[in-house]
Amino acid sequence: MRYLTYKDLYNQSISIESKNLCNDKPVVVFLSHKHEEVNFVLKIKEFFDVQGIYVKVDWLDPYMPKVTSLETAYKIRQHIMHSDKFILIDSESSKESLWIPWELGFADGVKGLIDIAVLPVTYNTQEWKGREYYGIYNFLRYDENDTLSLCNPSGRRIMSLVQWLET
Repeated sequence: MRYLTYKDLYNQSISIESKNLCNDKPVVVFLSHKHEEVNFVLKIKEFFDVQGIYVKVDWLDPYMPKVTSLETAYKIRQHIMHSDKFILIDSESSKESLWIPWELGFADGVKGLIDIAVLPVTYNTQEWKGREYYGIYNFLRYDENDTLSLCNPSGRRIMSLVQWLET
């Protein structure tokens, strides 16, 4: 089993099951990430878009304030509450974000553990060390069939990403 790497993102070699999620109601995912990582956040969004998954990226919302404010927090809360799933991108620079821990804490309170996943993006396919408290959440990584899957905190595969998104 391996983690998603920056190389995967830039080579567009992200793979999940071939099944396309074109349900009557599109799956909506809130993507928590470091704002400055525009390029690879867009790559991840493209990947989900192709799968029929609608991804909410706060800075792509034309109704978000241009300057961070109290209104920003209210709008992010609404986005999280109205999303089906919450995925936190844990990258090299995400640890510098003041918003990611707040978003995760809010999501934890309204979604519960089952609808939250951490998506590590690493340089090394075999190593990931997230924040200590990420250890209570499920995370995404490739399984032995090279399919992006949901794993429990101890690393055991639970189900494919597609199955998780459908639940």
